[in-house]
Parts: sequence; C-alpha cells; structure tokens
Amino acid sequence: LSAGGILLLSAFIVLTIVVIKRWNGRFVNVLAGAFAYSIFVFICCNLIMSALALIPSIDEAFTNNSTVYTVVYSILAAVAMTFARYVLCRFMNGRFERKGDIYLSGIGLALGDGVLYGLTVISTMSIATAINNEGIDAMMAGLTQNDTETFYQTLGNLVNAPSYLWLLMGIAFTLDVILSIALSAIQAYVKGVASYMTGCYVAIIQFASYISFQIFDYSSPVSIIVCFVIKMVIDIAAIAYVFKVVVREMNYAND
Repeated sequence: LSAGGILLLSAFIVLTIVVIKRWNGRFVNVLAGAFAYSIFVFICCNLIMSALALIPSIDEAFTNNSTVYTVVYSILAAVAMTFARYVLCRFMNGRFERKGDIYLSGIGLALGDGVLYGLTVISTMSIATAINNEGIDAMMAGLTQNDTETFYQTLGNLVNAPSYLWLLMGIAFTLDVILSIALSAIQAYVKGVASYMTGCYVAIIQFASYISFQIFDYSSPVSIIVCFVIKMVIDIAAIAYVFKVVVREMNYAND
C-alpha cells in the first residue's frame, strides 16, 4: 500500500519541480487544475450519479452490478475531465501560455485522481488496522444491512487482492499524471491548431485509460496483470502520439 502511494507522491513532486525549472511553469496552474477537477469532475460526476440513483431501475442496476456503475461513472468522468481541460485552457488562453504552464495544469488535473487514490490507500490501511485491533464483530456493530453488505464487499476485495495490486495501482496512477500532461495539449484545439474532433479523441483516450484498470477480478492475478498491461499500452501509446504529433504543432510563449 505505502509503496504505491510513495511512488505517486514522488512523481507529483518530481514532475512539478522539473516542469517549473525546465519550462518556467507557474505553480498557480497546478492549483487551477486541481480546482477544475474538483468542480467539473468530482462534484459534477457525483451529483449526476446520485441523481441517476434516484431512479429505482438504475439504482437497482448500480446495486446489483458494480460493473455497470463503474462503466457509467467512467464515461461521465471522461467527459467531465475533457470539459474541465477545455474550460481550463480557455481560462489560461492569453494569460498562461508557456509550455510549463500548460503542463502544470495537466498535473493539477491529475492531482484530483491522485488524492482519491491516496484516500483509498488510507481508508484501506485504517480498515485493516481496525480489524487487527478490534476484530470484525466490533467493526460491524451498529451497521445497517446496506452498510454491512458494503463492508463485506470492501473487506472481500481487501482480503482477496494480492499485495502487489496496490503497487500496480500506484504505477498506473503515476503514468496517468504523464498522460494528463500530454492531454493538456487539448489547448491546441482552443488555439485553433487542431481539429474540432480533438476533444472527442481526448475523451475517448481518457475513458479507455479509466476503464482499462477498473474492471478486473481482485482474486485473479491473471485478470489484474492483463488489465494492467492493457492500461499501460493505452497510456503509453496516447502519450507518445500526443507529444509526437500534437505538441509539435503548438507555439508556446517564450519558446
């Protein structure tokens, strides 16, 4: 657990310092990216999912099939993230146009997912510590039936998941930070360099990156490894293409 978290935190710190030093980025763009994520992705997606859950048939589908919930949320998150990039680039246009500024905004957007991963690690470690200290019976005391089912599902994933899964998740999220930097090239669309389809491509890449390492069997090493490899291939291919094709067409301030 701690290895994946340390890797991700180190990546954020190192990449931020490198971008600031190498491309004269201004740190305020990290904060702007994190703010855009919190508004357009975290808050909006959770509000929409909560609204959908008010419909009995959809709520039943979400409750009985976690895969449906994951797919729907990933679609919403990918669209919301793409819209957040667009709004952020509109805000930066004419104000923060250095290459470092654009890269830092991508890091800020990725920071939101990184915080969620960090909270997952902390909550998982807290559950494991509480079970060791108090026992399962004490943990379940006073829980409702729905809470009990959720607890059992969380506990089942914790028990069945191999220890290296959390390290792989840390590696995956670290690569997501670099992917977010690359996808910040959507500014090319704002500047009129790329085609209007750029936003669609970014949303598709974002969705593929999200979903590829979300749906797997926690108890199956083969399922975990295959999904991890698929995510790596998608992310690396997208990063290579964006930096080789899109970014080269951009003109940045002070270049």
